[in-house]
Amino acid sequence: MDDVLGEQTLFGAAWRYRWIALSIAVFVAGLGYLYSIVRPPSVSYTARAQLVVQAGTSGLDLGTSGSPQRFVSNQVAILQSAAVADLASSLVEQADPPVEVGPEEIAAGLQVFASSSADLIQLAYTADDPDTAVAVVNAIVDAYRRLLSSERSASTSAVLERIDAELATLNERADSLSREIRAELARDTDLLALGRQYEDAIAEVVALNSELQTAEGDRLDEVRARLADVRSFIAVYQTIQGIGRSNPDLDALQAELNQVLERKAALLDRRDNVTVDAEMAPDTIAFESIAREAVPSGGSGPGRVLAVSLVLGLLAGVGTAYILGTRRNVFHDRLEPEQVLGAPMLAEIPEFADEGLETKLPVRDQPRSAAAEAFRFLATSVELKMLNRGVQTVAVLSATLGAGKSTVLANLALASARKGTRVLLIDADFGNQALTALLREDGVLPVGGDELPMGLTDVVSGEVEFNDAVMAIEAAPGVEINLLGRGRQPVTAAELVRSPQVRELFAEMKDDFDVVFVDAPPLLQVAYASTLASYADSAMLVVEHGGSVSQVREARSRLDLIDVPVGGYVYNRSPLRKEMTFTEGSMADILGDLGLLESGEDETDAK
Repeated sequence: MDDVLGEQTLFGAAWRYRWIALSIAVFVAGLGYLYSIVRPPSVSYTARAQLVVQAGTSGLDLGTSGSPQRFVSNQVAILQSAAVADLASSLVEQADPPVEVGPEEIAAGLQVFASSSADLIQLAYTADDPDTAVAVVNAIVDAYRRLLSSERSASTSAVLERIDAELATLNERADSLSREIRAELARDTDLLALGRQYEDAIAEVVALNSELQTAEGDRLDEVRARLADVRSFIAVYQTIQGIGRSNPDLDALQAELNQVLERKAALLDRRDNVTVDAEMAPDTIAFESIAREAVPSGGSGPGRVLAVSLVLGLLAGVGTAYILGTRRNVFHDRLEPEQVLGAPMLAEIPEFADEGLETKLPVRDQPRSAAAEAFRFLATSVELKMLNRGVQTVAVLSATLGAGKSTVLANLALASARKGTRVLLIDADFGNQALTALLREDGVLPVGGDELPMGLTDVVSGEVEFNDAVMAIEAAPGVEINLLGRGRQPVTAAELVRSPQVRELFAEMKDDFDVVFVDAPPLLQVAYASTLASYADSAMLVVEHGGSVSQVREARSRLDLIDVPVGGYVYNRSPLRKEMTFTEGSMADILGDLGLLESGEDETDAK
């Protein structure tokens, strides 16, 4: 049994409203099937390519070699960039045969997936034509490769341009320093000849440095060897020049020239390294697998559309069932109210319409019916669980209007009276008086005036004695129940019920009857219902099948607040179960003893 007191579960709601969920699923599946017939889905094709990438020293991956995940993520972003889409669009347009696909269309149809555990990138492109799908995904790979190569070349060229620009500046400074040094040396006639050789050496260093930028093979080795010899001569000259003489200006110029020459040599080495690194750098694409063919990826037939529609319908049905279950937490089983009330079920009363009953008093009019037997069962339960334990006054209550409280009480009184119990009914539901109307012979209660029967208000006001206000209702030949209605006096119900006279009257009535049933107004809708319940020894709650759990829980809290014990509950308007109809044989002796069997048969024959 589903727990109606806890949170509504998804599967519990789906089972409870299974026919609704199933109907929605079938309806949605039918719509999907009709849609697939009216508008058959178009077939699309997907071509796939794979790349294994590795970090290098190009501008697109510089600085990410220590973070493989970041590097791969960067490459995925590049593959999805507008630059790749633009270039791929141009490449497919220049292909043979050409394919016209715009950059926006390429971006929309491209999917790029990266592996979290490897440097693998997978590309998928979907198009309406298989050849187009293959051409575009391969063009994307080609565009990505070209973009990497272009970026690498641009990066290398930029570095070389900066080095060459600085070398040109250093050459100019070396020339200027050489001229200044020659001017200083020209003043010293002793070192003039040696100075000329020094100047030639300086000029040769400049020439050799220039040739070093373009020399290759053996000539490169010769240039470097000669450059070393010339630099040695320059060093010797500088040593000789410094012996026995001191020329601060010449020394400063010579020192600066040496620094310029060292800086030029370092830059030339750096230039060689950049060129070699660019030529030897590994390609970012370590491995590639281009697309050879495209496979269908869409355009499923009616069968698949039906399956998808059915799944969606089931989800919609279960969701609807869950919403219904959470919004309408109601009783679905006769034993569920016991979890809320903490009191036993006294009887289960079947829905009259399930038996085709047209009367509201089956105990009197259809004694062989399952409903009549259920009320006799209720009378026995009340006697065993309440009356035999000292309970004399029972307040019959419902949480709200419409639970069938007055009908239950009328039939209970008739069944109890036929068992020999002296019964008094008090119709204290002043705003309704359904019990009084139900038990009158004509079934109609006058609106007002002197035609109204005497009742409780007349007794409390002193207009009539209690015995004169009580109406005798025939329950069976020689069997009566007593009914005390509202009365004729205009009163405020809440003030009347709270008066000491009513409290005393309730206490006095116990002496003349075995049980007093009080038909109280709905407990959650009429305030003085709690006052009436407080006068009773026990309360009996009528719970309707499909009634609100929260309302019954609130009614129980109200009774706990006023300290009224709940002797039990009646589960009313329950769906007729098969076993309820197998009762006629067990009723024969009881009905025969009361002289009712013959009348019951006559009624059956008459129908």
